[in-house]
Amino acid sequence: MNWKIHLYRAILWLITLSLLLVMFGFSAQEGTQSSSISGKIARPITDSLAQRQGLTGQAYWKLYAQVDFAVRKTAHFLEYTLLGMLLTLLLDSYCARWHWLSWAGCTLYAATDEIHQLFVAGRTGKWQDVLLDSSGALAGLLLAMLMLWLIRRRRAKKQSQHNKWEADYADNRTALRP
Repeated sequence: MNWKIHLYRAILWLITLSLLLVMFGFSAQEGTQSSSISGKIARPITDSLAQRQGLTGQAYWKLYAQVDFAVRKTAHFLEYTLLGMLLTLLLDSYCARWHWLSWAGCTLYAATDEIHQLFVAGRTGKWQDVLLDSSGALAGLLLAMLMLWLIRRRRAKKQSQHNKWEADYADNRTALRP
């Protein structure tokens, strides 16, 4: 087997397993620590929006809660989109018909992740998050399949062009013979 495919697979395995470890680490954080991290993103967004709208006091904190919720759910969706892409590319390197397994694997991981959060102080596991994560994984799968299709289409066009040139060359050589 080609050494390039082994290297490609090794890199995908490394990135995928690293992402899984990072995701597990985020899930293992207690509620206050998790809120602190999302707050670093939500706070500047809320400040900017509140300043434009002239919000203070209770209205500010209501907006902050909405922004923080959006930041958290976007993070859920995007991390599983990335995981879905990586698993799809990885599984495709073994067999092109295994794409659906990446979605199933991501959904299973999302479910176990939410169960894990039930045992972490200040965290809750929600079935709605499993649905959101699963949707992100499906988006990642579809993006990866689109990438693979475009790459294969481009390769097929190059190969077709190469074959045409070879045929033209062979025809020209035959025509030149006495």
